[in-house]
Amino acid sequence: TTELGEPAAEFAESAMAAAAAQARDPEHLAELVHRLRDPSPEVRHAARVDLQAAGIDAVRALIHELATDENHGHRVASSRAWVDLAPLSVRPLLATLSSENPLIKTEAARVLGHLRVPQSVPLLAVPALLGGDDVAGRALHRLAARNPTVYDAQLLLAREIENLRHGVPPFT
Repeated sequence: TTELGEPAAEFAESAMAAAAAQARDPEHLAELVHRLRDPSPEVRHAARVDLQAAGIDAVRALIHELATDENHGHRVASSRAWVDLAPLSVRPLLATLSSENPLIKTEAARVLGHLRVPQSVPLLAVPALLGGDDVAGRALHRLAARNPTVYDAQLLLAREIENLRHGVPPFT
């Protein structure tokens, strides 16, 4: 057994490295994202588990889907994966709220509202209150348990500006 120790360890290490590389492969991740819309709950669950294992690479694959797939049903099918990847998915979702792509912003607002991410409040307040964004409004309502007002948004933004002046990172 002593003779097999080092070769066995090298083999196991090589196998683990290959599995990790496959887990981060963009084509493999795209296939997992595609499996999120499979009719079988078992297939969808297995895809979510594999996406969780891929971590930030899975977040990138989900962002790519948001940016390129205009099918509402496909984006909704991915929502559970976004939730499963929290808290890792929160910062990228917050960043997508500034996207010019309305599909990305809509889905990000929906998921952030579902996750009840307090850092999203100031980012959702302006479109919800000024632009009539229904999804942002529903997300805010979910976060605040009531419909926020323009005054609420002003207070929140004023508090965040004051925090910045004192060196506190925004929306923390």
